[in-house]
This record gives sequence, structure tokens and C-alpha cells, in this order.
Amino acid sequence: AISVENGVASVYINGILDGTLVMSGIRESSDARFTIGAQIASNGALNGTFSGLVDEVYTFNGPITSSTVNALYQLTYGVPRVTSVVSRWSFDTSDDDILFDKSGNGNNGISIPDTITPKYSQHGKTGSALLLDSTYAVQMSSDAWDVSEDYAVLAWFRVDSMPAIERVVFSKATLATGKREMHVTLRNGKIMYRYGLQGGTAFEETYTSTATISERSWNHVAVSVEDNIASVYINGILDGTITITGARESSDAKFIVGSQLTASGSLNGVFEGLIDEVYTFDGALSADYIEQLYLLDSSSSTYSVTANVQGNG
Repeated sequence: AISVENGVASVYINGILDGTLVMSGIRESSDARFTIGAQIASNGALNGTFSGLVDEVYTFNGPITSSTVNALYQLTYGVPRVTSVVSRWSFDTSDDDILFDKSGNGNNGISIPDTITPKYSQHGKTGSALLLDSTYAVQMSSDAWDVSEDYAVLAWFRVDSMPAIERVVFSKATLATGKREMHVTLRNGKIMYRYGLQGGTAFEETYTSTATISERSWNHVAVSVEDNIASVYINGILDGTITITGARESSDAKFIVGSQLTASGSLNGVFEGLIDEVYTFDGALSADYIEQLYLLDSSSSTYSVTANVQGNG
């Protein structure tokens, strides 16, 4: 990784600072395009063409800190090979559609109801963020994410006023009796994770965080489920676990950010505030991996990603 700030280029190898170089020449704007695997000669021919594999290429519109470089290295190097990203919603206005799925899997979001144009704030955790005002939510366009197997989901959120009733950060639930569903809600400064049969049966599992969520600041929540144990993380730290005793069944409910759906299809517990950087995974994540994701976004308030090229091989 190379990060340039105030004329000093810092070079990192495997997440560790290798050295720095003072750039004594004039730094000028160039119409040359960023190229992976070669440089372009004046006649347009390739020069110094690379032979090998290249993956996870990021460009940023500003310098990044050593902790961010290390977090990116740990994030990429430490991800379990059996786990992959199902969707990633950054809600960035730099995309043609702020509900664009940056994972490359095509699991874009759609607003519900679809008559409302999604709103955004330029004051996101990274770049812009989804602005929810209790009138709409965002739903995954497919049912690709399955909570009957091991999974993980995480998001940043911010509220200016703490709700006294449950407001949904994200869910995969229809609130239909007899359906096992999942949702994460916020109420009175606490995060609640629920999974099980709807309708108040014995299979309903509820975990309430010990950590208190602050108003007017960004908070991070992550849930990772492995072998019927749900681990809940607040701001990168394991808050606690709960055992899922009921059967874990596949659901045709779609993943929703900012609400859950009633059996009749109307919104329930609609969130009011900002939500950013929502990920879903098709497997569990380790505590170290969740911490690195948290640290990565925690240190990125002053820059934004201009490109991320993933091989997905």
C-alpha cells in the first residue's frame, strides 16, 4: 500500500510500514488513467506488463493512516475462504444508484414503498449514508441471503434522538405467525437481536445488549451466527452471545434495512436516522475480522474509496 500526504509517500508491505520517501518534485494533475498490471507508453502500447494474480485493489481520494492500511490488510488476508460477502451497501452518491450492491453480486436494494426515492446524507460514516425518516425502508432485490445456515450481518447507524419504542436497524422477517425470522432493533439505548418463531412461541430468542448506544454519534452493530450460537458485537467488541434453540429454517422473507414487514406487507418499526456500510455474509465471521471491519470504517471519516476492484475468484 502507498499513502501520500503533504509530499511524503509511505510504503507498506503486508500491512506494516516499510519506509517513506520525500517527494521533492512538483505534483501535477495528470490525464493518465489508473492502470492495473502495466503502464501505458506514449504510443498506447503496454509496458512492463505484470504476470501473476492481482486482487482487492483500492484507490482513495486522500491519504489513509497506518491503522487503516493494517485493517485493510487484516480484513483481506484474514477473511475465511468459506465465507463470502452476499451484499455490501455503502449508500454512496458517487454510485449511479445509492442502493447499489458493491459486492458485485447484483443484490441491489429497492425502496419500499417503491414510490419513494431513497434519501441520503452527505455526513455518512464513510462518504454518504442512507437517511431514513420513518416513511420508507430498503429491501434486498433478491432472497439470496439465507439465515437458516451460518451467517453474519453488520451495519453502522446513528440516531439524533433515542427511540422509546423498537426501531428496526435491519431484519429478515415478515412478522407472520409460524415463521422463524431475524431482526435487530434499537430501543432505549439498547440493541436487541431476535430470532425464532413469530407469534410469541417458546422458540423466540431475544438478546439485549449490555452496552449502551449513544445518541448523535455513529455506532456499529454486528451479528455472527455459527453452530446455533449468535454473537452480538457493539462497536467492534463482543457484547454477548445467545443460543438459538429453535430450528433454523429457510425463509422467503427478504433482507430489509430500516424496518420489518408485517404479514400484510406493511412496514413496522421503521427506523429514523442514518445507516451506512451494511454487509451480509453467507457464513460466520471471527471476532478479529469484525473488529477489523469496525476499525477500517472508524478511521475513514476523512476520505472515501474512489474504486475497489475485486477478482471474486
